[in-house]
Amino acid sequence: MKRDHKGLRLRAAAALALSAMLFISFALPPVYAGGDSAAVKGKKNELAGVNDKIDDAKDALSEGKAESKELSVQIRELENKIYQKEVEINDKQIEINDTKALISEKIEELNAKQQEIDGQNEDLNRRLRAMYKNGETGMLAVLFGSSSMTEFMTNIDMVQRIYESDADLLVEMEDAYGVIVEKKEELQDLRDVLISEEEALQGQKDSLAGDKADLAAKKRAVDADNKELERQIDKLNDEAKALTAEIIKLQTAESYVGGVLLWPSQASKYVSSPFGNRLHFF
Repeated sequence: MKRDHKGLRLRAAAALALSAMLFISFALPPVYAGGDSAAVKGKKNELAGVNDKIDDAKDALSEGKAESKELSVQIRELENKIYQKEVEINDKQIEINDTKALISEKIEELNAKQQEIDGQNEDLNRRLRAMYKNGETGMLAVLFGSSSMTEFMTNIDMVQRIYESDADLLVEMEDAYGVIVEKKEELQDLRDVLISEEEALQGQKDSLAGDKADLAAKKRAVDADNKELERQIDKLNDEAKALTAEIIKLQTAESYVGGVLLWPSQASKYVSSPFGNRLHFF
């Protein structure tokens, strides 16, 4: 009876050892001779190089997009500055137009004043010509032709008034001409200043527009480079996928060269427990 129990324990231990061996055999992955083949290693190295290129291209694309974004911000800032200059130019043009209208109005007033002065000048010239033609004899004849002392004094006062009036008229004419010249110069200076300011604003606007054009051209170049980088990345990704597929294909095609499963016990071919219901060891 003791021998039967001892035999059962031995058979149970052997069965457990066999089960462990089978479990380990099926659990371990297949082993290929020498690891990856030269072809697989070459493809893996090639894949690693492609992945490095993809990383570099992505870094360059990230920098390019950041630069494009910054250029867009700068372009918008220039557009705002250009708009402000256009507003200033429009305001200055309104001021120039108002000044031109004022100049036209003043010119009309000056022309009217000129006509008035020309009329006064003509009257004075007529009197001067009459006095020159009659000479001093005419004046003396008027004075000595007085019938009384009262008339004589009156005639002297009249002659004196005529000379004083003519002298005052000459001074007035000179002053009027001075005012005309001064107004013309003042208005002309104002117009020249406004035109100069308008030209300066237009120059600033043109400069800003030039800067905007340069930035826009630079942004177009950066965007074109980014498009090319995206195209390269797509191409490299396709290349990486193709290499991965080749590597898998090569690894699958290689034959298994591991060990051969052996009969658990070299000493005996006897199966203690045939197929069917198993005998409980204990």
